Amino acid sequence: MLLSPLATLLLVTQSPKPAPLKPVKNVVAGRVVNASGKPLANVTVGIYGTTNAGENTRFEAITNAAGLYRQRVPAGIYGASAYYETTYRGDNFKFTLTPNDGITAKQHDSEPGVVKHFTWRISGLKPGQRAGQAGSHTEQYKYYGNSVQVKMREEGFTSFKYPAGSSVELVFVPNGPLIDGTQGKPQKRTFAFPEETSASSRYLYATDLPVGAYTATATFVRPDGTRSPLPLQVSGDLKNPMKAALDLPFHPTQFGDLQQAYITLDIPKS
Repeated sequence: MLLSPLATLLLVTQSPKPAPLKPVKNVVAGRVVNASGKPLANVTVGIYGTTNAGENTRFEAITNAAGLYRQRVPAGIYGASAYYETTYRGDNFKFTLTPNDGITAKQHDSEPGVVKHFTWRISGLKPGQRAGQAGSHTEQYKYYGNSVQVKMREEGFTSFKYPAGSSVELVFVPNGPLIDGTQGKPQKRTFAFPEETSASSRYLYATDLPVGAYTATATFVRPDGTRSPLPLQVSGDLKNPMKAALDLPFHPTQFGDLQQAYITLDIPKS
């Protein structure tokens, strides 16, 4: 049977779906991929547990080019965690990966064999977390994505007050590929003020930006719908003036995980 050119192209370009792994007695194994399903090599999978003899034990397995790992273990109860290290724009990051089964505790019996897959996610809720009030300080650690703390510039001893019915819009446009090599999309975060609110008493938090570098812009929307751009700068940066658009890279902490970014907005012009 002859195939059409399109069908032939699809057969050539589509990679076959990996065969499911079968459990093997006293073996912990799995596959590690990114959110797009691409295999991740050189991921460290820590396997820890208590043997049936009552001994605590720990192993480390490293994924191969196909994202696969495999470790034989003594009979017992085990848990597993995975960490992926990568370099992005000159900084070294270390990410905790998500277990596909959602189980982070030590509760896998090795007797029938353990198959445990992991996924590197750069946005979305972490296991066990629930979304709360958007923009509040309690949300920043619930997500895999970047977090930005936003405050208004203060002038002397007076504090700007957001009028009732006003809002602040922040737009983050990806400045190049995201950390996993994918192309990101502009992210918009809107903070509404139904009541008059003192800016000094209200920090805003833009959370869960897919991990990458962004250019940020801000807009103040008055109750009547009038829009005014808000210049902005990295908080604490006294050397550079505020800008209409701010390149906002993200950096790791000393432990390699994501460090929150901080920006300051100029006071809206009357």
